[in-house]
Amino acid sequence: MSLFDFFKRKQAKADKITKVYDKPLPEPTVNPKDNQPSAARYDEATSAWARKMMELEDETDPDVLTELDPDAERAREVRFWIDNMALCVKHNFAPEQYDVGGMLHQLIEEEEYELARELLFCCIDEVRNRPSTPCIDDMLVYFAWICYKDGDGDDEDETDDCEDEDDLEDEESQDDRDETDEDEDCDEDDEDEDCDEDDEDDEYEDDEEIDEDDEYEDEDEIDEDDVTFETEYHNLRSAHELVVAVSDHFTPHWRDTHLWLACLYNECYVNYDDYEIADLPGSHFPNWYGQQAYRYFSKAAEEGQHLAMNMKALFLVMGHQVKPNYDKAYDWFKRSEDHCDESLLWLGHMHYYAQYGRENKRWAISYYMRYIKHRKWEGEGARYMGANYAQASCNLAHLLLHNNSNDDEHRARRLLERVAYFGFTLGDALYGLVLLEGRGGPTDTSKGLRLLRKAANAGDPMAQQMLRFHGYNW
Repeated sequence: MSLFDFFKRKQAKADKITKVYDKPLPEPTVNPKDNQPSAARYDEATSAWARKMMELEDETDPDVLTELDPDAERAREVRFWIDNMALCVKHNFAPEQYDVGGMLHQLIEEEEYELARELLFCCIDEVRNRPSTPCIDDMLVYFAWICYKDGDGDDEDETDDCEDEDDLEDEESQDDRDETDEDEDCDEDDEDEDCDEDDEDDEYEDDEEIDEDDEYEDEDEIDEDDVTFETEYHNLRSAHELVVAVSDHFTPHWRDTHLWLACLYNECYVNYDDYEIADLPGSHFPNWYGQQAYRYFSKAAEEGQHLAMNMKALFLVMGHQVKPNYDKAYDWFKRSEDHCDESLLWLGHMHYYAQYGRENKRWAISYYMRYIKHRKWEGEGARYMGANYAQASCNLAHLLLHNNSNDDEHRARRLLERVAYFGFTLGDALYGLVLLEGRGGPTDTSKGLRLLRKAANAGDPMAQQMLRFHGYNW
């Protein structure tokens, strides 16, 4: 299947998209006390719109519509490009007024995927007979990214088919019920005997139906994690066909092309087995996707993409598809530390763990504190904590306890308490020691010993050493 046949298969979807390009003037409400229109019932934005429009002689003045509703101007701009796509292609999308790629990027960033699909389909259709157009690979990557984020656009059609099947099943069920009702009519002559028997049978059948329904509902409860997995599974697989069609050596003309392509390759690499990538047409071995991911992350990093800098550093520090290089990894983490929380985490790790050759207690504390401060949604009072945040909290607590400061010990104790509260066991040995020795708060010998023994039985050498030091066994 050619590239253009692939997009043509999706073309029908664009015809179903309905857009509103102008925001209508809302109908005024009436104050029941004086029977006069009142703007007080509008929200603030609607009131401003209404007041401004009342002052205008021409209610369709484009400049005014832009001022009051910027989305309306953007939609009209997209419509202009769709109607004049040949002109945009002729100018290679270069001048600002023909920057289709810029508008597509904005639509994708704002999750306006339907409008982005329509614009992209129109663009692909126009370059069908112009294979030398320089942006074809950018179009492939952009559409693959849309598929990954929002599916391939066929969901609505599948939903319609399901609804039609449900309607047909409902009609058949209704016909069956009508026939059953006719068959179960009691004969007038045997009404006393037959009707009583039928009533008993109906009650028994009703009870069985209710039990079956309850059992069915209990077995088929929807798990949000399963739904998320299924969505990501199908979205990445639908994007794969486009990803592997991208040229090996191409020059991007649109923003974020290298970054998005690298992210897609990395998703295929990380989820190769779970998402059954090997079963897809044109698939490669898993290491190939990792190599491609590192290659394009490197290109995007050179372009100044901070996320790509962080990802390139992760490949270097972990040795994924590239020889480990801690010095280069540290440099890339440093370049992205002000823009990526994960870079702060890894800078803390590289100063905390001796294996990276940069052990420095003061710098490790600084980076871990910055990381924890930035991740406010996992901090004090939050209802969620991720594994990275838990690890940073435990490492920071360990460093703070070496300061022999009451304030630092209290903070370390609180960090470890929260890690344990969210079910993580990596801090059990340290938290147990803090409770046993009463550091940063009251002593709790029983709980402290319980945590230390739990960690010791799991093979934690620190817990085993601390128990021996205090004269306990496990």
